[in-house]
Amino acid sequence: MHDLFVPARRGIRTAFLLLAALALPGCDPNITDKDIIYLPFSKIQELHAKSQGSSPKAALFVDPRAPQDFEAGHIRGARNLSLRQVNPKRDRDPELEEYDILIVYGDNPGSAPAKAMVKRLLLLGYDDVKWFPGGMEEWRDNNLPIDPPQPPRPAPQPAPPAAQAPEAAPPQPTQPLKPKPE
Repeated sequence: MHDLFVPARRGIRTAFLLLAALALPGCDPNITDKDIIYLPFSKIQELHAKSQGSSPKAALFVDPRAPQDFEAGHIRGARNLSLRQVNPKRDRDPELEEYDILIVYGDNPGSAPAKAMVKRLLLLGYDDVKWFPGGMEEWRDNNLPIDPPQPPRPAPQPAPPAAQAPEAAPPQPTQPLKPKPE
């Protein structure tokens, strides 16, 4: 009789875990990956140049990676901001509201924390949040400014031509083998 209730308990446990996951802060079924707008690399470069020069409030680069990754190297002028720090149950950060656009990046296009951060900021009602999918990989590959400063990456070298075997010597005439006298 005990075996009859095991599947029911698993079903209840699964349903509970699913509901708990949906209730986590920042999980809004109305904000999906389709709501994430990404910017092309040329626009990213333009906004970075503005924010580092004549218009410091033109854009803020938001880096949701782990603090040790941020410290190892980040886009110059970026702010390290974890998902925990952007809690939908708290007020919006007045410092973030000072910027015209918030650009979120991670390591590369597969960065789940970066996508989650974009969704979280949209959920909080920040007006202009964009995603830089190339992230640190694309930034480094283009030798753009990183803090702390790091040596530039070497440019990719073209593959060496396929090794060619040395030209074979023309075959030498062979003499037939003579049987050894007995």
